[in-house]
Amino acid sequence: MKLEKKISNFLKKKSKKNFSTNTNLIKEEYIDSYGIIELVDYIENTLKLKCPSTKISTSNFNSIFLIVKFIKKYNKKI
Repeated sequence: MKLEKKISNFLKKKSKKNFSTNTNLIKEEYIDSYGIIELVDYIENTLKLKCPSTKISTSNFNSIFLIVKFIKKYNKKI
């Protein structure tokens, strides 16, 4: 399964709402700061991918597209 789909499925289970890869997840209140922490935990512990804590910001987690871009930047094996 593609990374984009895995992230999307995880967030849909949490929010119970539908959204696109470009939906602003924070502005539209699909996730909040705690949701970002849960997502980072999922990325690191379930997907076994790096998510540097010093680089985590709302600008990197605004949309599925930006989340995937952020993850790919720090995980060259994807």
